[in-house]
Amino acid sequence: MDSAQTAIAEKLNSMSPEEARQAINNGKIYVGDPGSPNHQFALSLVAAKETALAEGRESRSLAISEEALRISKRATNIALIAMILSIATAIGIAIFQWVTKN
Repeated sequence: MDSAQTAIAEKLNSMSPEEARQAINNGKIYVGDPGSPNHQFALSLVAAKETALAEGRESRSLAISEEALRISKRATNIALIAMILSIATAIGIAIFQWVTKN
């Protein structure tokens, strides 16, 4: 990386990917003529930042999904236990009523 690319990287790294892409496209940050090595470097740097952000969002989304699945499994187990206890109670009451009648 030469000094021009280092300067470009410093400017772009201080911005969000959206701001950096907009600054390049609007000419607010001159990174060389379109198609030049520095221009291509700047666009690849922005693309890399966008990819890193997307991967971070995907990772957080996956963690949230895994947590939701864990909670859902626990809720299912609680519901199953509640149904079993309800059925056992109904059977116990029926047996008690049958025994007290006879």
